[in-house]
Amino acid sequence: ASRRPPTKRQRNALLLTIEALYAREQTPTLVILEDLQWAGSESMRLLAWLTRALERAPVLILGTYRDDEATSLPATLDGALVLTL
Repeated sequence: ASRRPPTKRQRNALLLTIEALYAREQTPTLVILEDLQWAGSESMRLLAWLTRALERAPVLILGTYRDDEATSLPATLDGALVLTL
């Protein structure tokens, strides 16, 4: 059986659920996302949206990526701070 892609309404419901989950956190939370160079456009849109939605929440989102495979990745995330190791 083939799966149909989620509708815009379903995607928005997912985003709001994730936002509510993190926004109600009272203690600092660290979210680690590895290998972002392999993330698809939908995942990057989710990450960009979350960074804006949670800017006042006690949440730190830490993402890793290979800069030799995704040189322009930081430009896709407004306000991202880049630390080159």
